[in-house]
Amino acid sequence: MTDPDNKQPPRVAILTPWLDLALRLGLLIGLLTWSLYIVRPFLAPMIWGTILAVTLFPLYEKCTLALKGRMTMVAISFVVVPIVVSAFPAIALTQSLMEDILWLDAAYHKHQIIIPPPRDDLRDIPLIGDRLFSAWQAAYTDLESTVERLAPQLLEFRASALNFVRGLVAFLITALFSLIVMGFLLVNGEGLGLTARGLSHRIAGERGNQLISLARDTTRSVAKGIVGVALLQAILGGVGCAVAGVPLAGIWTLVILVLGVAQISTIFVLGPAMFYVFQQNSLAIAVPFAIWSILVGLMDNVLKPLWMGRGVAAPMLVIFLGAIGGMIGTGLLGLFVGPVILVVTYTLVQAWARATPEAESTAQPEATTSPQGAVELPPPSES
Repeated sequence: MTDPDNKQPPRVAILTPWLDLALRLGLLIGLLTWSLYIVRPFLAPMIWGTILAVTLFPLYEKCTLALKGRMTMVAISFVVVPIVVSAFPAIALTQSLMEDILWLDAAYHKHQIIIPPPRDDLRDIPLIGDRLFSAWQAAYTDLESTVERLAPQLLEFRASALNFVRGLVAFLITALFSLIVMGFLLVNGEGLGLTARGLSHRIAGERGNQLISLARDTTRSVAKGIVGVALLQAILGGVGCAVAGVPLAGIWTLVILVLGVAQISTIFVLGPAMFYVFQQNSLAIAVPFAIWSILVGLMDNVLKPLWMGRGVAAPMLVIFLGAIGGMIGTGLLGLFVGPVILVVTYTLVQAWARATPEAESTAQPEATTSPQGAVELPPPSES
């Protein structure tokens, strides 16, 4: 006859906590996977909106204090003002790109001369002058033969250009949703910040707050020092090309932006543009444009250390891989988000790896108790 007060068998008593843990973990993983699947269409604007909110939160706090705590009104203005300010340039840039592409296509099919004749002093350039003059002259005199010779490359470029324009339209729509997400995060910034610090403390212990602060500072520095500088260079470089009469100024503006985010010198665009202006315009236009282009090209050497600060020293390879990989993976938005995410990850991993055991031991109690009940003392410090 069995005693009803008998406890569970030892094997069942041991397995029960593990089964409970497995069920909880399975339920948690299932809920997280389902949630990510639901928000997957909005993941890109959510990430970009988070980056914008983290970057602009200090300015948001100052504006809120100046307006005596009107948080909602300030957040709405942070959403509406960029839309109003950027609406005309964005529409103008998109229209310019479409017009340039359609004009090139129509001019070629109508057999119009769209390539100006080369100047004779082009031959005076050392090493490549004669070859460059011959190629330019061939394209000027017999454009059809030149196009037929380069037909595969031109068709591929045409398809890429059209896809890029479609991506630009999608980027503008995504940017609108990102601004809305940014406004929501700004209003609820303090509560979300406490939640993020609580999660980081659960994951990384005492170092969680330090990692959150490091991620915040890195995000702000990279957003201003990489994306901000590249955007400023693209705007100024595009304005210079348009004023100097460089054809397809809208396309060159986007190329400068891509190169700037990828940490590639803008001289690869502005250099040939300067050469073209010197060939086609007078010195009164060419010299100021050359000076303007040189200043735009050197701008990142001055602004990037100021805007990024001294705390972020990411290798160029990390930024380049983030820009190119982000653009390949998620389109034009990834061009901006990729470097920020990859640099933040790189900085956090480095901070984690370089943390010394002595620094970790100072954040722990002097004596801890092991699961078996034994008291463990920290290792003695070196004298």
